[in-house]
Amino acid sequence: MKIAVAARGKTLEDLVPGAFEESPYLLIVETDDGSYEAFQNPEKGEGAGLGMTREIIGRDCEAVICGSIEKPAYQELMIAQVTRYLAAGCSAAEALRLMEANRLDFIRVPKGEVWDPDSHDHDPSRCGDHDD
Repeated sequence: MKIAVAARGKTLEDLVPGAFEESPYLLIVETDDGSYEAFQNPEKGEGAGLGMTREIIGRDCEAVICGSIEKPAYQELMIAQVTRYLAAGCSAAEALRLMEANRLDFIRVPKGEVWDPDSHDHDPSRCGDHDD
């Protein structure tokens, strides 16, 4: 399984930054054997993170581990069904261990929005969670 990790450097010892789009590097980790490749952020921290988002989707990653995500990149990742995990401040290696142990929080909304567990983005008439 391939997992993308936003990182401050090219190694698994480097930290996950506070914001996805500010990450200088993206590590694509093959969890089956621990191998990884490092890619430099094409926007160099100046854009919305869409260059890294395209790399994640194009390399068929199942998840991304990062800090907060601005709305444009968040929406692209969500549409592509890439699971988003929050691990700002951890090393990439520690973040991967925490993900494997199911100890990372999901990133459920883009930066600046508040997650409301009672809010639905679908037709409520088709959901069994609503009263008629």
